[in-house]
Amino acid sequence: MRYQLECIHSSTHELTEIDLVDELRTGRLPLAGEERQAAEELLGATGAEPRARLGLPADADADAVRRAAERQLARWRRCASHPGSTRAVRDAAEVLVQTCEELLAQARTDG
Repeated sequence: MRYQLECIHSSTHELTEIDLVDELRTGRLPLAGEERQAAEELLGATGAEPRARLGLPADADADAVRRAAERQLARWRRCASHPGSTRAVRDAAEVLVQTCEELLAQARTDG
């Protein structure tokens, strides 16, 4: 039962990620430049593999993946809690925080 719930939760997050990529690409989410590019990359726009999502080369070791995931996690947590961020940006940042947490958990398991 727990496994089934985890599968449903994971699928729900993946759908949320897809919706967020759509919002970024249609301009409905006010992120621009490097911030938008980093968000799209984390959401899997350049590949679903963790190294691609984190902007790392395919041969990056597990420690590099972990460090990159930690940096991105800190970045999006700051964005999610920044008082100057719009509600839409804070919500998007929360999705990205969850993505980073999943990438970090996977890196710790793989390492």
